This record gives sequence, C-alpha cells and structure tokens, in this order.
Amino acid sequence: MSDDRGSDDGTEREWGDDRGTDDGAEPELGEDTGWTDDGDEWNDPASLRENDPGRDGSADATGGRVEAGADSTLAPWETGVGTGGFLRAFGEAVGVIVLSLVVALVLALGTGLVMLLAGFEVTSTPTLIVSLTGTQAGFAVGVYAYLRWRNEPISNLGVAVPDVKGLVLVVGGLLATLALSLSASIAVTLLELQPAQNATTSQAQSDPTSLLLLIPVMLLVVGPCEELLFRGVVQRRIRERTSAPVAIVLGGALFASIHFVALIGDLSAVATTIGILFFPSLVFGAIYEYGKNIVVNALVHGLYNSVLLALSYLALQFAPESAGSDGAAAVLDVIAILL
Repeated sequence: MSDDRGSDDGTEREWGDDRGTDDGAEPELGEDTGWTDDGDEWNDPASLRENDPGRDGSADATGGRVEAGADSTLAPWETGVGTGGFLRAFGEAVGVIVLSLVVALVLALGTGLVMLLAGFEVTSTPTLIVSLTGTQAGFAVGVYAYLRWRNEPISNLGVAVPDVKGLVLVVGGLLATLALSLSASIAVTLLELQPAQNATTSQAQSDPTSLLLLIPVMLLVVGPCEELLFRGVVQRRIRERTSAPVAIVLGGALFASIHFVALIGDLSAVATTIGILFFPSLVFGAIYEYGKNIVVNALVHGLYNSVLLALSYLALQFAPESAGSDGAAAVLDVIAILL
C-alpha cells in the first residue's frame, strides 16, 4: 500500500518508511505515530501526553483541576496542584497567614469603629462579637484568595456532611482536646507559671452573659474560619511536601502562635499560653489527617471553644460562696488559658 503523497525525490513512499511503524506494518487505527493528520509535522508523543490535561492526573479533560476531599479517593493534599519544594510550601503557608492577619486587623478595626460611631462602648458585648466576627472574616478572605490563586474549589479542602466515622471523630476529638488542654493548664497552675490572660474572658468577667452569647459565634464563625485557614490551607499545603507528623506539628505551631494577638501579658506569659494551646492544635491536625473532612474539624473546634466558654460562665456565676470571687477568678484563669 502506498502513500498518496510523493516523497521529495518524486517516488512514492511505502508504509514502513520513517512515517510508519518500525516493522513496516501499517499503523493500527488510533495508534500514536507522532505524525499529524496532514503528515507534515512531527509531534513527540511524550510531549503530547505531558500536555494532555486528562493523562497526568492534575487536571480533567476540560482543563479543570482534579477535585479531592472527603468524598473523593484523593486526600486534600494529593491533588498535585502545589508546586515547588518544602520551603516554598512552608513559605506559602506563612504568607497566607500574614495576609489573613492583615485583612483581619483591618476588618476588626473597621467594624469596631462602626460600633463606636453607632454608640456602643469598646468593651460592650455587641462590639466584642462584631469585632471577633470581623477578625474571622479576615481569615475567610485569606482562604478565598489563596484558593483563587491556586485555581481550586473549596471542595478540595474536604467539605462534606460528616458520616458515622466523622461523628465519632467529633466526639472523640472534643474529649481529647479538653483532656489534653485541661491537663496542661492545671500543670501550669501547679508549677506556678504565669500564663497570659485572654482578652475575651477578661472582658467577660464584668458581664458573664457575654460568654453565652459568644457560643454561637464559636460554632458558626470561629470554628469554621480558623479550621479552613490552619488545617484546610496551612497544614494541607505543608502536607503536600512532607510527612503527616511534620505537617501536623508545624501547622499546630503556627496556629498556636497567632493567638498572641488576643493575649495580655509579658513575653514569658504569652509563650506559656501558646505552649498550652499547641496541644489541642495537634488533635485538630490529627483529625484532619485521618478524617480528611474540614467540616469535622470545624465542629470539634467550635464545640471545644463553646465548652470552655460555658465552663467559664459557670465558674463566674455559680462558684461556691466559700471560694468567693477569688475562687471563681482562679477557675476562670485556668479555662481562659485555653481559649
């Protein structure tokens, strides 16, 4: 069988020349010989495979990214979207935290100013709630900006309604974080170390009811926003380039460290409190690694904060009279370390 086009010297090309297969046989239908349809251009099959968005696992046939998460066979850190080595991954994690903190500060100051202009005092409960919500909104903006930059859907962070396994993780994670945190804070008290005070609980001593009003904020705003940032973005990005233990420890250290913005005290007191907060962050990180569902993390985190607020309220309202205000304050100090 001859080619219907002549060669450069005017003779007909036979199948088996440099445009055919190596053994001279006619290529099978659909076989990739490297020649374009018109026979005039050579395309390296390897480069074709490399540029084909459906073959390398990083994109689907339409050019969109492969999705991962709780309902996928891929873990959130297995999408292949992240590039560079460990230092770049860690740098991006720190960068998105800095961006989020800057936006959070602007929003917190802006919402606080609005509340002042509306006639609310700086220390009032409505101002506290609005400012806290503004801070968390800054974290959400940081997460959104980072996902847009990486051209990823939020589902890649692992967003799904918890199943039975997820609910078990919620209960187990809540108990584990409370046990670790309370043990660490009691140890600090027994060692007579001086932890920093939490601005939220310090303000609440004059109005204990505000602690109860903060519980919905913890469940609906603080838990989801902080977990999206520190587990969904920070830990996940580091995990793309290192092992699970390293990602959990580094992500937890970064999470605990940013709480300095809400702490009142000298450097040693702040360091003590950050050290205590590191323990529940390890549990949060382990839950995300195992469960691959950011919704589970948000529930554990929100419930953890809510339980601590409820205990703080009980300490202020129903402390035994024999203990007096000093006894209630002592209990509150132990709990306030953990928030």
